[in-house]
Amino acid sequence: MKSFLGKGYNNEGLDLNYESEFVKRGDVRNMPYPSNSFDVVLLLDILEDLAFEDQPKALLEIHRVLKPGGYFVMSVPNLAYLNSRTRFY
Repeated sequence: MKSFLGKGYNNEGLDLNYESEFVKRGDVRNMPYPSNSFDVVLLLDILEDLAFEDQPKALLEIHRVLKPGGYFVMSVPNLAYLNSRTRFY
């Protein structure tokens, strides 16, 4: 993260169970940011760990804090698990 800050980017992490100089303690289902706050939102290896009913809440919250025309990048390491959940959705 320091390398991005050195290039003029303002970046911040959010984690339910961890905090540091660069990471706030918080919940992706209820983020402590105003609407349209970020140009890019990364959701890395998290969605499949949320309860099925919480996944849409998290995605709506990401949409809320993402600026219009912003980028959303998501990684899901267990695609079979996500696939089985999306069939139920």
